[in-house]
Amino acid sequence: MPKKYKQKISRKVAVKKLNAFMERVEYWNQNYARFFRFKDIVLLGSLARSEDKVGDIDICYKLERVGDEPIHESTDDYSEWRKRELGYAVPTNFFDLLTTFQSDLRRFAKNRDGRFEVMGWEQFEMISLNLEPFTYLMCDGVRKCGDVEELIENAKPITLCKALSLVASNVPPSPLHISGHELEEHFAFISCYPRAVLEAVLERDFKAVK
Repeated sequence: MPKKYKQKISRKVAVKKLNAFMERVEYWNQNYARFFRFKDIVLLGSLARSEDKVGDIDICYKLERVGDEPIHESTDDYSEWRKRELGYAVPTNFFDLLTTFQSDLRRFAKNRDGRFEVMGWEQFEMISLNLEPFTYLMCDGVRKCGDVEELIENAKPITLCKALSLVASNVPPSPLHISGHELEEHFAFISCYPRAVLEAVLERDFKAVK
């Protein structure tokens, strides 16, 4: 869940942080992309809405596999590299080590800055149904024009037609197989959608129940 900061930061500070974030993303892609690289990055939330003060900086990102070197055969080598180059401790179990091949990209880009709310790409389409502005910062591994301010100024929401198309394609996923707290979270999430989108989601799910 997004963090709630008592004290927000200025747009100027947020943009500076975002530029530094994107510089780290580019650095990873140029120097560390042995197994995965950043492919797409989108800015959402209050900064994409050009608000003067923001609590956090909302990012959705997509990764792309690089090369065909088997990951499960490279764990020892990668573990030594990340400790030497990144200063990251060796995970205590094999499963955690396997996940670092992707999670290290997010960790590196955030650089311990708690102001960033960095989410996986699977959440982007669900969030976009809010019909609020967003802007691409990177497409297919290439950073958009270096001026973040210009990208923010040109941020736009998806169209209602696109939103209804996403709903028809099961975004957000139908809650038929969830219950309890997860179901409560689902309804709390979709309650933020504009009326036309919310009604489309509810109608779709009602038909599925019938």
